[in-house]
Amino acid sequence: MYTKRMLIDAAFEELALAGYTFDIDPDEQLAALRRLDSMMATWGGPGIGIRIGYNATVNPSNSDPDQESGIPDWANEAVYLNLAIRLASAYGKALPKSTTAPAKFAYDALISAVASEIPQVQPMGNLPIGAGYKRIRTSPFVQPPTDLLTTGEDGLLEFNGPVPLP
Repeated sequence: MYTKRMLIDAAFEELALAGYTFDIDPDEQLAALRRLDSMMATWGGPGIGIRIGYNATVNPSNSDPDQESGIPDWANEAVYLNLAIRLASAYGKALPKSTTAPAKFAYDALISAVASEIPQVQPMGNLPIGAGYKRIRTSPFVQPPTDLLTTGEDGLLEFNGPVPLP
């Protein structure tokens, strides 16, 4: 699992600011860490809702770049490429398509992966049916889902659904 420092270093490498030529000082690391925290907070907020387990910094004055990021390995590229895009303007860097295109692709893949994990909500019994939905029954409301598991008088679970195939 990547640490926050590894994500920041990968973003600086993408900007061609890491290595022997440029030494990133601790203040620049902390500034990049604040941008990383800010980006992940924005992604996890109500507008976007990407929650992938990032270990958010509670107090910016106690930021630790060596803390594990908490994000899964499949999300690393989306995070560091988009962090590089956010850091580029601070360093006067113009990003080539070879950075922005993979960043967009990785971000879209991240959104797809997170969206596929959203649980489906069952409709309530008092939810009106839309105008385009025509049916023979007279009730204008969606029928509530059937509860397939109930407890009997003896307290044991009973299955009320169809018999499963062997």
